Amino acid sequence: MQPYKKFVTDIFLSGWIDILNNVKNFALIPILTKSLGLTEYGIWVQMKIFLPFLVPLAMLGMSHAIVRYLSGDTDRTKVGGEFSSIAIFTVCNGLFLCCILWFLSRPISALILHDKNLYYLIRLFGVLMVCEALSVLALSYFRSFREMKLYSAISFFEICLEFSGILFMVHAGYGFLGAALAMVAVRAFFVYVKFSRIYRHVDFAFAPAAALKKFISFSLPLLISAHLFYIVDSGDKYIVNYFLGLEQSAVYSLAYSLAYTVVLITAPVIYILHPAIAACCNSGKRDEARVYISYSYKFFIIVGIPYCLLLALFARDLVVLISTNDYVASARYMPFLLIAFLIFQVGVISEYINIVFNRTLFVLFLHAGLAVFNVVMNIVLVPRFHLMGAVITSAATYCAFCAINIAYSRQFLRFPLEPGRVAFVAAIAAGLAVGINSIPMPILGKLSLAVPVCAVAYVVALRATGIITRKEVDFVRSLMGRKQAAI
Repeated sequence: MQPYKKFVTDIFLSGWIDILNNVKNFALIPILTKSLGLTEYGIWVQMKIFLPFLVPLAMLGMSHAIVRYLSGDTDRTKVGGEFSSIAIFTVCNGLFLCCILWFLSRPISALILHDKNLYYLIRLFGVLMVCEALSVLALSYFRSFREMKLYSAISFFEICLEFSGILFMVHAGYGFLGAALAMVAVRAFFVYVKFSRIYRHVDFAFAPAAALKKFISFSLPLLISAHLFYIVDSGDKYIVNYFLGLEQSAVYSLAYSLAYTVVLITAPVIYILHPAIAACCNSGKRDEARVYISYSYKFFIIVGIPYCLLLALFARDLVVLISTNDYVASARYMPFLLIAFLIFQVGVISEYINIVFNRTLFVLFLHAGLAVFNVVMNIVLVPRFHLMGAVITSAATYCAFCAINIAYSRQFLRFPLEPGRVAFVAAIAAGLAVGINSIPMPILGKLSLAVPVCAVAYVVALRATGIITRKEVDFVRSLMGRKQAAI
C-alpha cells in the first residue's frame, strides 16, 4: 500500500505545481499578445522554442542519468559526488556554449529572428540556458529521491515571482527584453535556492572518472535523441516561419501551445513514473512497475479524453477570450493537435520503459527517423496546405512515435491497452461535451458552472460502469485520510 500511496501523493504534489505553471503560461498569453503585438510576440515565441534546443546541449542529457542511476541510492557521499560532478560538468559545458553564442549572436539572430540587431536576445538566452540547465538537474534530483514536497514549495515561489517579474517589465514598457531579463534573474536566484537545499542532504564530492564516463555513455544517445525530437517538436514552427512568416508562425504557435496543455496536465504522472519504474527495475520489482504503468495509462484515458473534447469544443471562444481577432484561425487546428498530443503522451510511457532498460540507441534511431519524416513532410505540405500541412505532419509523427514505442517496449514490460475501454470513455465524455455545448451560457459560465457539474456526472458514470473500480475509490479515500485500503 505505502509505495502506491507515495506514488499518487507525489503525482498530486507535482500536479498542482504543473497546474500553477500552466495557469502562469496561460495568463501570459493575453498579456504578451496584447502588449507586444503580433510581430513581437512572434519573436518571443521563436526565442522560447530556441531555449529547449540549448538546454540539453549544456547538460549533455545528464538529467536522464541522474534519474536512471541515482534513484533509490542511499549512500549520501556517493550520491553527492555523482551529482556534484554532473553539475560542475554542466556549468563548464554551459559556459563554453555561452561563449559560442556570444560570438555568433548576430548571424543566429538574423537566421531565427530575421533581424541581426536583436543579437542581444541571443546572448541573454545563453545565460538563461545555463540557469535552466542547472534547474533541470535539481528537478531530476528531487524526482529521483521523491522529494516532491520540497520541489513543490520552491517551484510555487519561483512561478509566482517569475510571473510577477514578467508582468511588471511588460507593463513598464520594457517589452520582450524586459520579460527575458525577469526570467533570467528569477531562474538564477532559484538555482541557488535549489542547490542550497540539495547540499543539505548530500555531501559535496567528486565522483570517479569511470562513473562520469558511464553517465555520459548513457546520456549521449539521449542528448542526440532530444535534439532530434526538438526537430519534431519545434521544427514545424521554424518551417512555418520560413515559408509563411512570423505572423502565421504566431497563429500556429498559439494553437500548438493551447493544444499542448493536454501534455502538461498529464505530465505530473510522467515526472513521477520515470523514477518510480527506474527504482523498481533497479530492485527487481517488475510487478510493482507494471502497477504504476497501468494506473498511469488509465489516468491518461480518464483525464485526457474529456479534456481534449472540451478544449476542442471551446477552441474558438477560448482563442478570442485570451488573445485578439488576429489569432482566431488558431481554433481550427486545435482539435487535431489535441488528439495528437494525447497519443504522444501514451507513447512517452513506453519510451521511458525502453530508457529504463537501457535501450537508448533504439530511442536515438527512432527519433532520427521521426525527425527526417517530420522535416520532409513539413517542407512538402506547408507550402501547399499552409498551417494545416504542419498540423497533419505533427499528428502523423506523434502517432508513429506512440505505435513504435509501444510495440518495442512490450518485450520488457507489458500493460493492457484496452481499446474497448478507451472507446467507452470517449463515448461518455463526448455525450457530456455535447450536453455542455447545448447549454445557453457564455463560455465563462460554462467553464465555471457546467463543466464542474458534468465532471461529477462523468466520474459517477465511470464508477457505475466499472471503469473506476472500488479498489481505486478506496485508495483515493485512503490518501485523503478517511480509511485504509488493501491493494
